Amino acid sequence: LEMEVKTKGNIQKYLVKGLAETTEYKFLGNIYVSVNIDTQNNTFSIEPTENNSEELEEIEKEINIETIEKNETNIVSEIVVNDQYICTQYLYFYKRLSLAQPEIAYQLLNKEYREKRFENVDNFKLYVENFKEEIEALTLSKFLINDERNQFVCQDKNENYYIFDIKDNLLDYSYKLDTYTIPSQQNVEQYQNATNEQKVSLNTEKFINMLNTRDYHTIYKLLNEEYKAQHFQTEQELIDYFKYYAPKFYNYEVKSSENQDDVYIQEIVISEKDNPEKVGGMTIMMQLQNEMDFKLSFNYTVDV
Repeated sequence: LEMEVKTKGNIQKYLVKGLAETTEYKFLGNIYVSVNIDTQNNTFSIEPTENNSEELEEIEKEINIETIEKNETNIVSEIVVNDQYICTQYLYFYKRLSLAQPEIAYQLLNKEYREKRFENVDNFKLYVENFKEEIEALTLSKFLINDERNQFVCQDKNENYYIFDIKDNLLDYSYKLDTYTIPSQQNVEQYQNATNEQKVSLNTEKFINMLNTRDYHTIYKLLNEEYKAQHFQTEQELIDYFKYYAPKFYNYEVKSSENQDDVYIQEIVISEKDNPEKVGGMTIMMQLQNEMDFKLSFNYTVDV
């Protein structure tokens, strides 16, 4: 979670604060260690450190060794630290932190993003609890480096985004879990210049992205109030509905679209990403509002 380094001659001393957890992602406690590297002999040693303050700055930093002799287990291993490795590590950090210490994972989220999507840490913890299996299975599929923004953009096999914004160094970062909660300026301009019909299509795409990112909290806020009162009086009812009827990850295509008294009705076909022959149909009723806001209701049919 944190690291400092101090150098004296051929010895590098890395002061590390991390956390320990079981292979089932159960949090065991914080750990503090000093890792010493002898750059001349290409060897290392590790010193567990007692620390009750939880402040890395209070760990002893003095280097009191001059050399680290070789043995059978202390040769420094060389690894290739490229962009793919870094993206993989960021996803791994997110997975482990969200499952073992969701409070820390929540604090690492971009501040504006976490307040807009989750509103508070309890909603984030509920999100993690409901979708533990998906998070456990998370692996890197694609990545893109945005050098201009100092940003690592990662995708999993279901094409969901994980965006890591780097600040001063690789351990000083924040992240976001989608591209729609805080739209880019390009996306804002695209929406502003679109016709109403095009806006409906863009919102439908956003809705399917929410379904695939398990962002049921935002979907619930988008529901038409009358429709919500009739079908999903609580957010948990909506979560239970989608976990039962739409538990996979989906592609979609629009079959038809029409406007009835400023209510836009789209018929779409959705198919499972892992099983394209497994399809369902959905009717989306949408009302455009100010800025990029909209309200919707839907009717979902399995196995069209």
